[in-house]
Amino acid sequence: MNKPVAPTKTQAIAGQNITLAIGKRYLATRPMGGKPGQRYVLSIVEHHTCHHSVNAPPVVQLEPMGYDEANNFLTAFNNGKTSFEGRVWQ
Repeated sequence: MNKPVAPTKTQAIAGQNITLAIGKRYLATRPMGGKPGQRYVLSIVEHHTCHHSVNAPPVVQLEPMGYDEANNFLTAFNNGKTSFEGRVWQ
């Protein structure tokens, strides 16, 4: 039996087109730390799967970004500079 597919929506956030399932909560993340000039692969995970002891599998992975670009995306996606709330995709 086929499992129904959740409807999706594409939105542009900080210059990135992101397509996700409507109504789910997501959080954008990147590896901590780094070196000057390093590029970061950002991941978007379902928020309920994000726990400090579990590496949640990414729903979306973005192309590597520089430090400032990555931080700007995280701020825009997660609704605040230090927010761990993420966002409900609508």
